[in-house]
Amino acid sequence: MARLFRWRRCGRKLTVRYTGTKYHPRYSCWRALLDNGGARCTAFGGLRVDDAVEEALLSFSELGAIAAEAEVRAAKSS
Repeated sequence: MARLFRWRRCGRKLTVRYTGTKYHPRYSCWRALLDNGGARCTAFGGLRVDDAVEEALLSFSELGAIAAEAEVRAAKSS
């Protein structure tokens, strides 16, 4: 998911690293450092972010499933 996120401050894509014994995701903006030796913008744990994105995607797909079911029912009743 890191490729989906851009850090608002600099507009660069975030990178993800997996840390600890449970390999928890950690998002960070290293591009300034890697590209031109600048300072790292930010870093933060990714578990909450991943959970929020997952919930949003699932709710979106549920809406699509509900709409598709309504279309099927309408087609059957015609």
